[in-house]
Amino acid sequence: MDKYIVIEAIGSVSALGADDQLIFDSLKAGKCHFQQRSIGKETYPLIPIHSAAEEMVKNILQKFPKYKKSDRTAVLAILASEICFAKMGSQKNAEWIINAGSSRGATNVWETSHSQFIEHQKVPVKSSPLTTLGNISTHVAQHHKIQGMQIDHSITCSSGLQALANAYAWLRSGLSDHFLALGTESALTDFTIAQMAALGIYSKEKDAIPCKPCAENPDKTNTFLLGEAAVAIALSNKSKPTEGDLILAGMGTGSETLSNPTSISPYGDGFRQSMLKAIGNARMQPDDIDMIIPHSPGTYQGDMAEYNAIQSVFGDPLPKVINHKFLTGHTLGASGLLSVELGYHLMTKNLEFNFPYPALYPQTSKLQPQTVLINSMGFGGNSVSIILKKV
Repeated sequence: MDKYIVIEAIGSVSALGADDQLIFDSLKAGKCHFQQRSIGKETYPLIPIHSAAEEMVKNILQKFPKYKKSDRTAVLAILASEICFAKMGSQKNAEWIINAGSSRGATNVWETSHSQFIEHQKVPVKSSPLTTLGNISTHVAQHHKIQGMQIDHSITCSSGLQALANAYAWLRSGLSDHFLALGTESALTDFTIAQMAALGIYSKEKDAIPCKPCAENPDKTNTFLLGEAAVAIALSNKSKPTEGDLILAGMGTGSETLSNPTSISPYGDGFRQSMLKAIGNARMQPDDIDMIIPHSPGTYQGDMAEYNAIQSVFGDPLPKVINHKFLTGHTLGASGLLSVELGYHLMTKNLEFNFPYPALYPQTSKLQPQTVLINSMGFGGNSVSIILKKV
């Protein structure tokens, strides 16, 4: 008997907000709320979570003071999971597998502890458990008193979508009937920004949209910038989905040959592999895909490589291609699941959403698509593609 993997609920915390109506309104408004950070003689744009979401973070820290020493990455994950489970009702009491993906893990606590060590040659007692990646899923499980396996991983920027790929494998295999996939990142630190700037990819744009993924770019400049976010997606097995359900219909992975710091080939070989595998896994053809949400972080080479891969798989005319990193920034390990949430809103609401600048892709109008393909790729050249389908 075929198993249908249904998205039961999504909770998120990002620059768009932390509740569905505010997120929907932010997408419609299309305004980038970024801040500037000075590091040495340079100034860099970055995108923190929405002010309303920040108030929710403050509230959870007041309600649970024990989390004040926890890394913000884990706190954002707890908040996203609370929002997600609030939509679930009694199903929260089931046994859940929790898989948290995060590119950098406990960034703030780790960097603070390391700075203290450099200065004093000592670190706080809890520096080790609170700076490890494994503290994210366990924080969420303990917060909700959930029994079940807890997994954490870092596969750089594809970490969140890799958690969803793991959900697909666990649920299809029958090893579990309930899975919570998390992507969480809070890496708006001077050191992380400096790392990205050292790669030469950080945005130097001075206008109202400093991040321009998928843009027409004759100057071959980069407009990558960092954001922060957490997304929790609850999935369950169903023998028969209900009309209107969103199902995880297919999944594919790919890899690149390491050849440069970001490990992506000019024609996006990894993306091509993962998209073709996902389409085949879903028993579909390229023509069955209504919309694509690409990884496209605003780096010239990365965006062009993915464009070439999409062209090679889909040909002309292309499906509509859109992403929203110009509003959220690149949230690293959370970015893939933010794209899933975008797909959810596009598939369930009458949302017309376009790039506010000349884009590589033709912006054909396709309200409420029935099938959406989502890409993600991380440093190291690993790619994931998943397909959402509306029943």
